[in-house]
Amino acid sequence: MRSNEGLYNTHKWKQLRKEILKENNNCIKCGIDKNLEIHHIITPRGNEEMFFNKDNLTVLCKACHRIETMKEIKNRKNKF
Repeated sequence: MRSNEGLYNTHKWKQLRKEILKENNNCIKCGIDKNLEIHHIITPRGNEEMFFNKDNLTVLCKACHRIETMKEIKNRKNKF
């Protein structure tokens, strides 16, 4: 379970997510406008302030989001 798991179900997150998607309706990596998700640029890791920081959020399609997440996991594993 992610350290911020519970925050994804809050009204605050849902409103912020909706706002970000309204402002940015294309994946920043591939440009597609379907299956869009919000990506934390820097993983908040339990830091609520970072979790809700609009400057730390970007829009990715589901496929690009999966790729970015896998890169982050690989980078974390390589650090240890």
